Amino acid sequence: MLQNQVGFSVPKSTGTSAVLILTMSNAEPDSLPIDADLSDQNALAALVGLVYEGLLEPVPWFSILDWLRRRLHSNATGVVLRPASMDEPAFAINSNSRGTRISSNIYGSFYYYFLDTFRHLPPEQVLTVEEWLGEETFLNGDFYHEYYVPRDIRYAMGADFYTDDETECRIRVCRSPDAGPFTAENKALLQLLVSHFKRSVQLYFRLCQIDTERKLYANTLNRIQLGSILLDDTGKIMTRNDVAAEILSRRDGIWEQEGSLQVSPTTQGRRLQVLLNKALEDRKRPIPSVTEAVFMPRKAGHQNLSVLIKSIPRVERGDGKRRPAVEVFLRDPEQKTCPSQDTLSKLFNLTPAEATLCASLAAGNNINEACSALGITRNTAKSRLKSIFSKTGATRQSHLVSILLDTIAAL
Repeated sequence: MLQNQVGFSVPKSTGTSAVLILTMSNAEPDSLPIDADLSDQNALAALVGLVYEGLLEPVPWFSILDWLRRRLHSNATGVVLRPASMDEPAFAINSNSRGTRISSNIYGSFYYYFLDTFRHLPPEQVLTVEEWLGEETFLNGDFYHEYYVPRDIRYAMGADFYTDDETECRIRVCRSPDAGPFTAENKALLQLLVSHFKRSVQLYFRLCQIDTERKLYANTLNRIQLGSILLDDTGKIMTRNDVAAEILSRRDGIWEQEGSLQVSPTTQGRRLQVLLNKALEDRKRPIPSVTEAVFMPRKAGHQNLSVLIKSIPRVERGDGKRRPAVEVFLRDPEQKTCPSQDTLSKLFNLTPAEATLCASLAAGNNINEACSALGITRNTAKSRLKSIFSKTGATRQSHLVSILLDTIAAL
């Protein structure tokens, strides 16, 4: 650890790097005054806390970037999370007096990003632009005249770092000519935060990945018309996807009331309630094993709902008071999964007309219903089916429907 000039310790560089870009903001965090004495351990802890709390803010790192801008009398601070390329601009969180926002501003363009010679710094080491380039080289450079001068920027300092997956990131702080150069104390403050920014950025990327996976899972369930409901340890509903919400809203056999699942007072309804209680109780075991299925009768004229109950292994960790305990899957047989016509065409080399007929049959229509819906004659449909059978390897209509629903076209 290196002792800096304002009374707190700065970690040595670990040899990795990342990228942070200009950010802009105008909100002062309530938890840490701009003039806070950072030799006080409570103030120092609050400062580091702002970096990690930034993961949960609507605009990531809003508070810490704005606090740094005010504390260091800069006109812009920022973090770059993705470097610019020929294919896409850099991704940055920018803060100035007009606010803090996620943006791909002009700095994020491929031209300006690579025109900037204040880059490829020693990993996790804070430097000023004069220290890295030399004052004469910096002031005579194209980037200074084309980018800095129009934005009233004269001084800059920052650090580069890479995340574990080798994503290049930068953090930058800029000042106007009137604010004067950055001091050793200013550099020490930023140096203190670099390693925390790196860890925070890595956590942010991981959270983004988890969120992407969650959305893909949810979208897939919606696409195949499968309802999903997550219950916590007390049986209260935590989340439900769109399909489940639609089924529950009908209040036919099963519905939601005051955050809990309610079922009709039938034999199957009572059985479902017993199975839910069993799944919740089973979760307390080291290896939960409950996977039960039941059907729920509905009003006359409607097919039964299929319900699958599955207990979720308990993870012993501090992940909040409410933890997912049971997942309930709902399937309405009247809601048909319709394969994508475009995907069917690509998978089996079907013509648009053939793919349209396939999609209609896969949706549950018989040949007469498909003809009526598509406005074609039965002879035309038979002619197309003959070609479809040849291309898909199907031998009869039921076999064809099975093939279609078993392909990725249903997704």
